[in-house]
Amino acid sequence: MNMRMTSAPMKGLGTFTIFLACLSVLICIATLYAFPTEENSHLTLTVPALVISGIAIVGWGMYRLRKWAALLFSAFTASLGFVFLKLGLQTHDRMPILLGTIFAVLLLYPALITALSWNLLVWRKSET
Repeated sequence: MNMRMTSAPMKGLGTFTIFLACLSVLICIATLYAFPTEENSHLTLTVPALVISGIAIVGWGMYRLRKWAALLFSAFTASLGFVFLKLGLQTHDRMPILLGTIFAVLLLYPALITALSWNLLVWRKSET
């Protein structure tokens, strides 16, 4: 049986990441309008805008099947998964341990998808 990886999972992750960035922009704008203060200025959105821009760039890179984007996304989600696992194991209750383990396993899937589709990804488009 020939197990051949297609580009659909990586493009799906890229599309989801771009959707997440757009949703984050809408949440930031809604939050500013829902809770107006005198301190709200263009500087209030600087840090969220930079983070959301980074998320969108990584999502676009994954949609375009770039290795750098897949590595960044996989490293981020895997490190977040290990944090959830570590925090879950620090308690003595069963539920946080179970939830931390489930989140850790789910957040390791992008690394698995990256490893399986590594041959399909490119660092940058060749100029030929």
